[in-house]
Amino acid sequence: GSRRVTSSAWRPSARASHGPRLCYVGDVALDDSPWRYAPMGSEDVEAVMEVERRCFDSPWTPGQFRHELRVPFSRTLVAWDERSTPRRLAGYVCRWVVGDEFSILNLAVDPVYQRRGLGRALVDLVLAEAEEQQAAQITLEVREKNDAARSLYSLLGFVQTGLRRDYYSKSEHAIIMTKTMVRSASPEEPLCRNSDRGV
Repeated sequence: GSRRVTSSAWRPSARASHGPRLCYVGDVALDDSPWRYAPMGSEDVEAVMEVERRCFDSPWTPGQFRHELRVPFSRTLVAWDERSTPRRLAGYVCRWVVGDEFSILNLAVDPVYQRRGLGRALVDLVLAEAEEQQAAQITLEVREKNDAARSLYSLLGFVQTGLRRDYYSKSEHAIIMTKTMVRSASPEEPLCRNSDRGV
């Protein structure tokens, strides 16, 4: 669902001529939430890797995350547990924006913080950005046997659109899931034409 942002550091970014930019330009704190969201920096890679290794049998490497920092259409949003002393990285989501399409490449929540709604919160932030940027669709890949993740994505409006066999390993297939975004009509574009109504 929608979330009210309490930090003035968050604002929608203008669409640049070379494509959408990340709309999360600083730390974001949401009402009644222990999480603080911010774009990943190089100083965060070590903490991200700790979660990555705990979550995946075949984790990304530190080099892969650092590479994402150099890709202009890639952003990784990290979630910090502000109530932990010292603060602890709880999860993250990596997404690409190419043209009017979003792709979620990596999403992880530390097992300590799972079943607290953080995974959904991270996806919701990507969905909100995609809506603000007037994206056409969002795609992702998920393990065929990951029923919990597939259920979450289905709940958020993603549908299965393909299968990548042996994507993760032998007999470990990836389900391709896609969410088609509903675009707002421009002021000069009518919401409904006569032909649409059959008159």
